[in-house]
Amino acid sequence: MANPEPHPSSYLAIRESYARELGKQGGNPDVFRAYAELILAAQGGLAYIEERVLRPEGLSPTGWRLLISIAVGGPTEPHSLSNLLFISRATIVTVVNTLEAAGWVQRHPHPTDGRRVIVDLTASGRELVARVQGPYIQAQGDLFGGFTPRQLVSLATMCQQFTGRARALSQGLPNRRRAAGGRSKRARPE
Repeated sequence: MANPEPHPSSYLAIRESYARELGKQGGNPDVFRAYAELILAAQGGLAYIEERVLRPEGLSPTGWRLLISIAVGGPTEPHSLSNLLFISRATIVTVVNTLEAAGWVQRHPHPTDGRRVIVDLTASGRELVARVQGPYIQAQGDLFGGFTPRQLVSLATMCQQFTGRARALSQGLPNRRRAAGGRSKRARPE
């Protein structure tokens, strides 16, 4: 007796059904599977860390990434954070506004260009980073506890390659140019 098809509402059944359909249309099912698993793994890990560590502190994952980037890299401009974190400038402004309202970051005028600002941690922001960092590292350890050191290096290498490719491909897109500090080209009526 053949194994019955999994219920179509299961993730794997949906993924495999779509992968087969892609193959029929000339697409590469393995590329789709890899992409789907990468996204699902990232979302699952992020959801775990958000629920266990960030949300109890009033933080979003993007807010945490911004705080830790400033804590490690020092005060910086919003457009630099946008490029570093691969997040639109509009989202960076919204997150900085939220973190500023909570008292965790502050904006300062740029020392040489009055049109620009620098974002820095407040004392309260530094205390928050210090308090959250330990539980955040523990949650990461929980997520990757079943992996060997070799597997972790391999996974990190593949993710770095994927991120590099995504960054390279995104550079010509209008929203990425704006995030990189460039101007988008608007269509002009003829």
